[in-house]
Amino acid sequence: MPHIAWLDWFAYIASVVLALSLTMSSIVKLRWYNMLGAAAFSVYGFLIKAYPVGVLNGFIACADIYYLVQIYATKERLHLITVPPGSDYLQCFFKEYRAEITRFFPSFDFRSDGNRLSFYVLRNLMPACVFIGTPGPDGVLEVNLDFVVPAYRDFKPGEFLFIQNRDQFQKRGFRRLLARSHDRQHDAYLLRMGFVPAGQEEGATVFTLETV
Repeated sequence: MPHIAWLDWFAYIASVVLALSLTMSSIVKLRWYNMLGAAAFSVYGFLIKAYPVGVLNGFIACADIYYLVQIYATKERLHLITVPPGSDYLQCFFKEYRAEITRFFPSFDFRSDGNRLSFYVLRNLMPACVFIGTPGPDGVLEVNLDFVVPAYRDFKPGEFLFIQNRDQFQKRGFRRLLARSHDRQHDAYLLRMGFVPAGQEEGATVFTLETV
């Protein structure tokens, strides 16, 4: 059978999608990309009459679909708990994710500070997000850290903290949250959480969120 240019390109694109799936830290994204790549390779296998390739990749795509349905059908439990000052777990968390925290929050001070407000967002009782903020004048809480672990970066922890539990900030007397971003990915995250741009400051984009 002669080679067909478009079919070759189809296989190359499927290969790229499968390779990208292996770079995803989020299990949901990994399943989606893997399913799309495997489905494409399954179609490719049947088109070129390489039936073992078609059947194997079809099975992989079906397995991905099964697990995606399980993920989306499972009702997740999210909890917000206050972190005590000097928490040993928090120090372990900093040690584990120090490099990535420094990337997104280059000015973050890792030292323990009892004046800061700290929360964990638990997802199915697993720590998914750490939030730390410093109280400022006029009811402003400056966001020092809002870090979600790679496996849970699907916006749910942030939505739970900033949208569903915004009243937790109100109860503590904070009328406005102030966050700084040094990364476009972080910009997009803050915008989705309801923050609005408020200018530039020392190379960072400043965002604010009204809590009332």
